Amino acid sequence: MKKSLLIFAATALLLAGCTAPTPYDDTFVLEKLADLETRVARLESSIQAVQSTLGSGKFVQKVQELTDEAGRTVGITVTYTTGEVVNFTISKVTDPDAAPVISVMMNGAGELCWAIDGVILQKDGKDVLVYVTPTFEIGEDGHLYVVVSGERIDLGPVKGDKGDPGKDGEVPVVQDGIITGLEVGEDTVIISYENGTIELPLARSFQLIIEQTEFKVQSTDPIEIPYTVKNADENTVVDVFYDKDLPTEVLADKFVVKPAYKDVEGMVLAFADSKSGLTSIVKLTFEGDIFKVTDDPAEPGIDYLLDSDATSVDVNIVSNVEFDIVPKADWIQYVATKAQHYTVNFSLQPNTEPAIRVGSVDIVRKGTTELLQTITIAQKGKDKYTNLAKGGTANSYIVYSPGEYIFPAVKGNSAESVGAVASVNVLWETWNDDQEVVAGSVVASTELYDGKITIAVPDPVHPGNAVIAAGTILWSWHIWVPETKVETGTYGLHVNEFMDRYLGALVVADEAGAHVHSFGLMYQWGRKDPIVGAKSTTSSSNATVAGEAFIFPDTGTTSTVEEAIQNPTMFCSTQNGDWLAAPDNTLWADEAKTIYDPCPPGYRVPARDKEQPFFAADLSGNANWFDSADLKVFKMGDPATVFAYAGYRDDYGVKSVTHTGDRVFIWSAHNDGDAKGYGLNVRAGSSHALGSTPKSRGASVRCIAE
Repeated sequence: MKKSLLIFAATALLLAGCTAPTPYDDTFVLEKLADLETRVARLESSIQAVQSTLGSGKFVQKVQELTDEAGRTVGITVTYTTGEVVNFTISKVTDPDAAPVISVMMNGAGELCWAIDGVILQKDGKDVLVYVTPTFEIGEDGHLYVVVSGERIDLGPVKGDKGDPGKDGEVPVVQDGIITGLEVGEDTVIISYENGTIELPLARSFQLIIEQTEFKVQSTDPIEIPYTVKNADENTVVDVFYDKDLPTEVLADKFVVKPAYKDVEGMVLAFADSKSGLTSIVKLTFEGDIFKVTDDPAEPGIDYLLDSDATSVDVNIVSNVEFDIVPKADWIQYVATKAQHYTVNFSLQPNTEPAIRVGSVDIVRKGTTELLQTITIAQKGKDKYTNLAKGGTANSYIVYSPGEYIFPAVKGNSAESVGAVASVNVLWETWNDDQEVVAGSVVASTELYDGKITIAVPDPVHPGNAVIAAGTILWSWHIWVPETKVETGTYGLHVNEFMDRYLGALVVADEAGAHVHSFGLMYQWGRKDPIVGAKSTTSSSNATVAGEAFIFPDTGTTSTVEEAIQNPTMFCSTQNGDWLAAPDNTLWADEAKTIYDPCPPGYRVPARDKEQPFFAADLSGNANWFDSADLKVFKMGDPATVFAYAGYRDDYGVKSVTHTGDRVFIWSAHNDGDAKGYGLNVRAGSSHALGSTPKSRGASVRCIAE
């Protein structure tokens, strides 16, 4: 509505003060009309700006005629639903014959309508009410048109104030009323245009004013809410609608809300009625204390049920009250509360007893002993077995301490069962040296339990490696018992951390001199099962084993993947080629860890990445590079990490380790064709080659974090 009124007011300015029509030269007029169309577009754009300044989102409640002292209609008075009242004044026309006069008239039905020169404007035989928006345009013929709902009504030629009738070459000057300024005052809006100003009064609004509209209910004590009514008079009525639990009394200057009970939630609608068509409504909301644990209970009577070795628990809470945390069990410690919709963190001491234990935490209103809620935390009793696959399944697991351990009978880092396992046994054990291995010293026993495989590591622990086989053989797993804890680091050599030793090594290689226990185990490319390394730093003979002996054929032999799985102690050799009769380049992969990857949970055979110094073609360019055939180590990185010259197993017809103490080959997961794998070949005192080698070679693996 506002837009139509302002267009009407501004267009009245456009037509005001014009004289009678004069003949003119069409050529000159047509040139002027093009410019005038642009000015009309600017006029409507300016009117829209006025509308935006006065505020959007208003709706007209009623429209009344505005008359002068003589009773003539000179404009309209508009009352908006916001309570605002605005007078729109039509400029007085001193010469009614000079131009069409746009006004507002009341028809016989009492409706306010648009009028032209005192005649109500009609469309399709019906009066055009003020709620319809007429727009104005200048045609190519120089006439002014009013457009109502798409229909153009000719109002006659545009009038000018210069030129005499019949004088050739004199062009009328059109007064276009373009808005040139806008000033918004406290009570008025003053619009400036090229030939004057128009003043729009801003009537003061009718409004119920309440400063606070949201309340917290913590008791049944009355809540007093002050209010005022802007521009109230003696007819104004103030009242409320309220929920049954929030009865409200209306006084002259305040509402008094009387909650039926503590923590009540609800709403009160307060309103002021002017009794002249204006209403102002304010919503008041009330809520009690909110405290709720949003996590679902683990089971009836227990909110959280955790494993025996769990060390922390998060409790998620929604609350609008401050609170204190009071643990009621000494094995539960409060750590921190995070964020506004709160997460309360507790640390827990592992449960070393077989029985389940239950503790609780009281949450009380801050600074008081008032209980908001009790949270019950239970912790399972310690299982007989420690789960080695808690961090994921794999083909090898690291164990440091004596005890009983368990892992699922699945293929590598997958959930695929190896099949129906009838029995399990320790296939072989080694201490990674030349000592006679005592059977059961690394893994004392193994058995099936609830479809899973268990192992017992004796006390005291004897460092070494063992392989556990399921059935005849469906699958096998490597148990790695290091002498020292396996650490990780990037050493400036890779973006990911990798182990400080070769897979199967019992200790870290020392730059002061290698120990055979730092040599680790050896793998053919793509196989999951290890083969022992050398028995000493000065011998190429194999480390001793207890259990099933390794098979090293005198002549070349190939295998299938299934045969290799069934014969984990067989070294399949083929000169300059693959140990597989039918090559399979997917057994290891750069992209992701495969089910045949030999590394423990969380680690994998590293992908080839020439951009990483770990697989650089020239290692001597790395920081802290050091190489010693005498010490049987090389080191590199920052801080430096040490690699032992563990040697490797040649790919054909060799039953022992080759180049113990002066060479090492380290596999990557990359394949270089059907016959070749890819890795790092280092020779003491000479070359450091990044390249391919036969997949049937037995080489070291230095696992990298996934």
